[in-house]
Amino acid sequence: MQIKSNYKLHGGRNLLIQVNDKTLHPHHTLYIVGVYFDPKKLEINERIAFIPSEVVYKEGQKVKLHGTNTGHRITISLKEGSTAKFTKYLVKKTDFVNKLLEKFAEIER
Repeated sequence: MQIKSNYKLHGGRNLLIQVNDKTLHPHHTLYIVGVYFDPKKLEINERIAFIPSEVVYKEGQKVKLHGTNTGHRITISLKEGSTAKFTKYLVKKTDFVNKLLEKFAEIER
């Protein structure tokens, strides 16, 4: 699991997640977790991104990072009711632990 967090939303409503290709190893057991911490409310947003690394690698936008490094970027709308591409990977923060335990159970099989 690789965790990415932000204090600012892109465009005021989108969580931008960038993963360096050096640390992105697509595998069905590896996940990227994206969290937005709202500095005004001093708490984590109600929804957390829980995305398979394979999806980030295959469907994310290839980007040039600092120096010669490259990576993959995805943008997830946190707007309530959004049907944007990656919103299906959002889980309620109250359900996150259960979702994580489900994945651990799948991996054990």
